[in-house]
Amino acid sequence: MARLGLVGDFHGRVGWLRLAYEAFAREGGVAAVLQVGDTSIDFGRLHADPFMVGDHAEHLAQQYETPLIYTPGNHEAWPEILARPIEPEGYRKIRPHVWMLHGNTMIFRGLRIAALGGATSSDKHARLRYESETGEKVWWPDERVDRDLAASLIKEAGDLPVDILITHEVPEGLCDDERPERRLTSESYQRSALIDRLIIREVFEAMEPRLMVTGHHHVRRTVRPDPSCYHREPRIEMMGKDGDRYGLAAIWDSETGGILNVVLED
Repeated sequence: MARLGLVGDFHGRVGWLRLAYEAFAREGGVAAVLQVGDTSIDFGRLHADPFMVGDHAEHLAQQYETPLIYTPGNHEAWPEILARPIEPEGYRKIRPHVWMLHGNTMIFRGLRIAALGGATSSDKHARLRYESETGEKVWWPDERVDRDLAASLIKEAGDLPVDILITHEVPEGLCDDERPERRLTSESYQRSALIDRLIIREVFEAMEPRLMVTGHHHVRRTVRPDPSCYHREPRIEMMGKDGDRYGLAAIWDSETGGILNVVLED
């Protein structure tokens, strides 16, 4: 059993990841940090090389002796991260203590963790225009939630219980009241995003994790699905983003199932 730090999207602004690690150290007892994606690119404001982010994250993970386990979001340099081989433990080793988990499961401190990243970008067309104007790559088709990878993950998990599911997108029908409406988006985006959320819902229903931690929508909410529908009483922790001192980070206690919201301080 362990206490685990939860961190939302930080979009390459590694200073916010540092503040989260510092807050976890003040609270004490955090064995690993789980992060929900959108680590490396913030279109229009910042483009951070994913391996530069990895260097900073590795420094923090070593300094605080707390590894970072993350799943990719839609703002990632996908070709670079997918080129890393999958280790026997189930994750891709971005750095010695920075592990990307995507479409696989792993065991940490006796906890079974599964992850499936990706989401549809509402700013896809703006990013493609940016690419054409600057020549800088900021969008990849790999960002969508992969249906085949989801099926493979469900098969890998099998009948064994999953304690934690990390995703970037939220499951359709469970977080609808908490998910902000994305206005002025195209019908194609809305269709794609709906398909993504339905796939995530399928994974959630198949695995029934005790804890699901997710991001993408940049709001800090706790969602408690109807416990009568599940063998275990799940909770979904939607995480905030960089700039949100009150919603970017939290701590989950795997023994009690309790959540401690963490305020970030300079």
